[in-house]
Amino acid sequence: MALEQIGLLERDEKRDLFVLLKRLDPRERLDYLAWACREAGRNRPDKVTVTSSTGTERDVWGDLMSLTFAYDLDPRAALAELVRRVRRLGR
Repeated sequence: MALEQIGLLERDEKRDLFVLLKRLDPRERLDYLAWACREAGRNRPDKVTVTSSTGTERDVWGDLMSLTFAYDLDPRAALAELVRRVRRLGR
């Protein structure tokens, strides 16, 4: 199912995710990643975490893809949340 979810994202949407991640500073990216972990772990008995601690765009992108593969994080919901956060910051 996770591969199918990634496939739901168009190429432009995948690029948009990465471009929008660049608009956040490292702390904001880590906050966003924490949201993604909570979202991915909503219906799971154990807490979902990732090992990224640097907050670089590439690390967060990789962690998002891992959350999608391993925990069925909805990539469109993740993109919508990222858009909301960037708009809230006015960037």
